[in-house]
Amino acid sequence: MKRKLGNLLFVITALLCFFVLSGNSSILSKAAETKTATVNGTLLEGESFCAAVKNLANGKTWMQYNTTDNKVTKIVFVSKTPTGQKGSKSVGTGVTAYYDGKGVVSVYSAAEKIIFPENSAYMFSYYANLAQIDFGNGRINTSNAVKMSGMFRGDTSLKTVNFGNFNTKNAYDMSWMFGGCKNLTDLDLSSFESDRVYSTEGMFTGCDMLKKVIFRKFNAKGVGVMSSMFANCKSLESIDLSCFGPSEVVKINNMFYACDSLKNIIIPNFSATNVCEADSMFANCPKLEYIDMRSLDLSAAPVTDSMLYECYNLKAVITPKATRGFMDFPTLMVIDNNSDGKPDVAGTYHKNPVSDTINRMIPFDENTMTYAPALDTPKDEPVENVNENVYGEKEVTIKGVTYRFNTDGSAVVTKITAKGKVSINKVTYEKMTHPVRKIEAGACKGNKKIKSLTIGKNVTVVGKDAFKGCKKLKKISIDANKSLKIEKNAFKKIAKKATISVKGIKGKKKSKLVKAIKKQIGA
Repeated sequence: MKRKLGNLLFVITALLCFFVLSGNSSILSKAAETKTATVNGTLLEGESFCAAVKNLANGKTWMQYNTTDNKVTKIVFVSKTPTGQKGSKSVGTGVTAYYDGKGVVSVYSAAEKIIFPENSAYMFSYYANLAQIDFGNGRINTSNAVKMSGMFRGDTSLKTVNFGNFNTKNAYDMSWMFGGCKNLTDLDLSSFESDRVYSTEGMFTGCDMLKKVIFRKFNAKGVGVMSSMFANCKSLESIDLSCFGPSEVVKINNMFYACDSLKNIIIPNFSATNVCEADSMFANCPKLEYIDMRSLDLSAAPVTDSMLYECYNLKAVITPKATRGFMDFPTLMVIDNNSDGKPDVAGTYHKNPVSDTINRMIPFDENTMTYAPALDTPKDEPVENVNENVYGEKEVTIKGVTYRFNTDGSAVVTKITAKGKVSINKVTYEKMTHPVRKIEAGACKGNKKIKSLTIGKNVTVVGKDAFKGCKKLKKISIDANKSLKIEKNAFKKIAKKATISVKGIKGKKKSKLVKAIKKQIGA
């Protein structure tokens, strides 16, 4: 009996030890988990994090990072576990995202810091209604992030971002970081460093409402690609890039393209000697008044002719210290290196001379300056006829196309009798090249000999009935100006099977233009 009782006590003791050890093991395991979470609260890689948050908010499992989300309105990094949430999802090691069912996503970790991964590209991208992101003061650590490309791309409703202690010291790629954030009005990027950044291509492209960007530490010394960096920032009036110093940049083409409101660019210290692509850098900035490019060496850039395209309000241009190709001026310019407002030499220029000399250029004023032929223009086309019209302005016929020259240096096509191929964009006369802005109403009406037509970027209006009844006109090629207007019946009753090709514009604008022309042809 005693022996049996002893065995029973042994078994009970063994079981108690098992349960105690198991409990301790569980406690130790939880402690280990807590310790791990404290040490390592690391987010998923950018695209995976973005997809996880979208799937949480939408109750889905198939949404990708580039699938547009319509649910989320705010993302906030919090210091306490949120309550009353509709759902939650792991978005990293020891990091959880919570969704309240009303548009707010809260990101929490028991870790001291929420660490961003090396690949943080597209982490918060393609949200249609996301208006606010708050990284929380001291909650995040982005020092490991190398790829930040497209991080906020396509967030069309984003208005405010609290960057907190956002750190970019190791970032390599910032291309398209804010691309398409059309409702952002201002960005304070004072904390952004760029010592290792190579690409800022398209970084702010399409930020239509952006009025202010603040840089402090962004020196751009290692940046190689800046193409389209501020393109289509239509509300940006001034940009101070004085922190940009000597740079290894190779591509600066389209950097400020179509910044409709831009008046002033401050880049006194921005120097570059390796540029190979610079075309259209300031193109379509109609309000730009002053540009200083003296620090740029463009001797390796073969195409620079459109750098200042449509910058009609320029009051002064400091040319690059070296150029390889011509750079067209939007109006006739004169050299004014002593800044007295008068030409230093008896000559006007419609493009900068290819040289290693820096010049200060100002617009030629026919009322206060003595005219001298442009010094850098090609030979005139053979002139067939010259007449004075009723307004006292010259009309010149060249190769079957009659032009009228306006006092601002532009030209208008008044009549086309040419046969075969006709190209309308610019015309050279008396040592000056004039951009053609308009094809007047009925200019080519009833011409049975014209077979193909090319319209260039300078043209903004094709007048009423301009090509009506040109029955042999079978091919139309348009390099469209974004303001191009096709007036009523401009292409009515041309060849029924005429082909139309359009470049220079995209999307809805292009479709609308092609549709309008086809409708006229079929009328």
